[in-house]
Amino acid sequence: TYILSYSYTEVCSAHPTSGSPYFWAAMLSPPKDAPFASWTTGWFNLLGQHAPLSSYFHLNFGCATFISTACTLGTSFIPNETPMIGIYAAMLVMQGLINTFSMHLLKYLNNISVWWHAMDTSVVVIAILAATPTHQSAKFVLVTFLDGTGINSVGWSQRASPAYVAIIGILMDQYTLTDFNASAHVS
Repeated sequence: TYILSYSYTEVCSAHPTSGSPYFWAAMLSPPKDAPFASWTTGWFNLLGQHAPLSSYFHLNFGCATFISTACTLGTSFIPNETPMIGIYAAMLVMQGLINTFSMHLLKYLNNISVWWHAMDTSVVVIAILAATPTHQSAKFVLVTFLDGTGINSVGWSQRASPAYVAIIGILMDQYTLTDFNASAHVS
C-alpha cells in the first residue's frame, strides 16, 4: 500500500494534472500506444469504482441483519424478511440523503470513522494479546505461512486451491486501494 502511494506521490509531484491516471498513462507511454494506454486505464478505473458497489450493498444488508437481531434482545420481536428489508431500505435512503444534501457533514463522519477504526482495532488487538494465555514466538508470527491448502491440512485444503486462497487474500487489500488517486485529481 505504501509503495503504491509513494509511486502516486512521485508521479503526482512530477506531472500534476486533474486527469491523473488517464493523462499519466498517455503521457508516460510511447506516443503510438498512448490512446490505448489511456483508454485501458480509464476503463480499469471505472471498473474499480463500480465493482465495490455490490459489496457496499451487501454490507448494508449485513448491518440490517445485525440491527434486526439486536432488536430481539429482551423483546418478543422475531426478525423476518419484512423488517430487515425495511431497515436496509431506510439505511440506503439515509445514506443517499446524507450524500445528496449534507456534503459538509461527510467530513465529520469521515473523521469519526477514521478514529473509530483506529481505536477499535487497537482495542481488539490489545484485548486479544491480554486475554491469550500462550503466545507464539516472534519468528513463528513473522516467518511462518499457514494458509491451510496443504495436502494434509484442514480447512481450505478440502475446498480450494492455493490460487483461490491467494485471490481471496488480496480481496481485502483492494478496498484500501480504491480512490488512492483522488488526491492526484486535485494536485
